[in-house]
Amino acid sequence: MTKEQAQLFAAHDPDYFARRIRGEWCVWSRAADHVVEFDDPITGRVKNRRPLLADYAPYHKLAAFDVGISDYMAAKYHNPFDGQLGAQAQVNAQAWDRGAEYAMRVMRFAELGHD
Repeated sequence: MTKEQAQLFAAHDPDYFARRIRGEWCVWSRAADHVVEFDDPITGRVKNRRPLLADYAPYHKLAAFDVGISDYMAAKYHNPFDGQLGAQAQVNAQAWDRGAEYAMRVMRFAELGHD
């Protein structure tokens, strides 16, 4: 999608705005915190909505993901699972990292006035 297309699609709803994610232009919903895909640029009919959390699957379903979010929001940037032995500890460390990254992205969007 080009920048112009994203701006055209975003014009259909004051909740939407055009932005770049990973080098690609897209339309973002402020209220639902997700990327919006349009079926028709003229009518603005929505084809699909992809939640931001889907980018973190399957880790977003683990408790360590939520701990990462909470820790980041509380300015605790050390991963408590880092350095622990065992397969589950390694998975929890990865889930914590992804939760902290998610929190960082959400806070950045809010700082930019996109909340």
